Amino acid sequence: MTHLDHIRPAVPVLAAEPATGESADITDLLQLQAMDDRGRRITLLTRAVIGVVMLAGIVAVLLDSPLPHHFLLIGGIGLLAVLGAAAVLEQAALWGHVHFALTRSSRGRYHLARRWYAPGTIVLTGPGFDRPAVVLDWLSDPALAQPWVLIHDGDNPAQVVPLNQLAPLPTATGGRR
Repeated sequence: MTHLDHIRPAVPVLAAEPATGESADITDLLQLQAMDDRGRRITLLTRAVIGVVMLAGIVAVLLDSPLPHHFLLIGGIGLLAVLGAAAVLEQAALWGHVHFALTRSSRGRYHLARRWYAPGTIVLTGPGFDRPAVVLDWLSDPALAQPWVLIHDGDNPAQVVPLNQLAPLPTATGGRR
């Protein structure tokens, strides 16, 4: 026992099971993690472009450009508005892909279905899948053999578990489709 054990309780370490690759949920979550990484790269690139445009505008004004300042100002603001709108649309699309999936019913119709492992949803965990918990986030690490999910059950500290140790809540509307 160390002197830090009374400050931060030990989090139980779960043995990682090898990913079978057969589960559609595991494949889907890996694709969502790749989309999340892509969204982060796009956000970083957008911020870099905005910074370069702002820096160019400041330098042009400070060096007393031969163009009238209002042309530079209007052009810079217009470019920043377009880049900002594109970033907002990209983040909204990413949020939609994370929380919802477009599925096809047996009658050939398409409908939106909420992903049972999306952040903010309630899932079942425990030995008999009898304990509810809330999904907080996913771990996006290429070194992991399968997706891991950060959950919190209200009584214990948040913990990280593999996706195959969680189950969706049963729904009454599942039979209508």
